[in-house]
Amino acid sequence: MFPRLFLLPAMAVLLAACNKPSDPVIPPQPRPETAATTIIPRAEAAPEDVRVGGDSDAHGCKASAGYTWSQVQEKCLRLFESGRRLDFMAAGAQAEGQAAYVVFDKAESRAEIFLPGEKTALILEARGAEGEQVWEAGEYRLLPWKGYVLQKNGQAIYGGE
Repeated sequence: MFPRLFLLPAMAVLLAACNKPSDPVIPPQPRPETAATTIIPRAEAAPEDVRVGGDSDAHGCKASAGYTWSQVQEKCLRLFESGRRLDFMAAGAQAEGQAAYVVFDKAESRAEIFLPGEKTALILEARGAEGEQVWEAGEYRLLPWKGYVLQKNGQAIYGGE
C-alpha cells in the first residue's frame, strides 16, 4: 500500500512539470506558396471543330486508323497490312531504323515506295523483261533479290522479303 501512495504524488509532480507556463507558444506560420499549392490556369479549350477521327485526307483515308492513300492501287490501305516491309540497311546489311514499304499495282508495272519521313510516295516504273524486272525512277531502283532491295544511287538503303 505504501508504494501506491508514494507513486501517486510523484506522478502528479511530473505531469505538472511538463506543462510549464514558461514554455513559449509558437504561433502557426503561413506556408510558403509551392508548386503543389500554386493555381495554374487551364489551357484554352480546344476548338469545337476538332474531333477524334476527323483526320481524313483528300481521299478519305484516316491516318489515325493507319490508312494512307496508294496511287498505284487507287485506294486507302494500311501499309503494315498490304505493303511489303523493307528494313533500313547500312553498308549492305539490315540495321536499326524505320522501315519503308512498297506496294505494286495489279500488273506489277509500277511500284509505290513509302519512305519514312516523306510526305509523298515514290512511283517507280518497271523496266526489263518479265521475271527480270527492276523498277526505276530517278536515283531510285527496286530490285527483286531475296525479296526486294531498294537502292539509291546504286547503294542499298532498304531491303526485305
